[in-house]
Amino acid sequence: MQELMQKHYEQLARATITQLRRRGFEAEWFATAEEAKAAALRLLPEGCTVAWGGSATIRDMGLTEAVHAGNWKVIDRDLAKTPEERAELHRQGLLSDWYLMSANAISAEGVLVNIDGTGNRLAALCFGPKQVLVLCSAGKIQPTTETAVSRARNTAAPANALRFGGKT
Repeated sequence: MQELMQKHYEQLARATITQLRRRGFEAEWFATAEEAKAAALRLLPEGCTVAWGGSATIRDMGLTEAVHAGNWKVIDRDLAKTPEERAELHRQGLLSDWYLMSANAISAEGVLVNIDGTGNRLAALCFGPKQVLVLCSAGKIQPTTETAVSRARNTAAPANALRFGGKT
């Protein structure tokens, strides 16, 4: 069954990649999180500045840990000791060479959907960092933009509110 689900996710992802490319994104499929992490690390030039949003996806795949262990200048808002320092690191992240993030959902139509608590991730996606790398599992792909917004509101936002101690 797991092999069938993997094949389903690959087909879904490849169809979505076609739509993302149609919208001007560069997009690739990787069969495992480890493969995606390795590809992400190959993209990051040594010595560049790397920041990220509060992504469980990139943390869980070990990417943030690998970036800390590598030869990059890291802006990690999770190391802030005060709310003011955290806000300043958010702002510094907008000036990074590379910004790593995930999305709350992606529609099969190629639309990224994000609902942010502070807006740092959305700001980075729209303007600021020289390069933005969005990493998402195929499980975040939804059939339509409407269902992607529903996933963002009803799955991702409540989980993030619990994780960060906020409200939806």
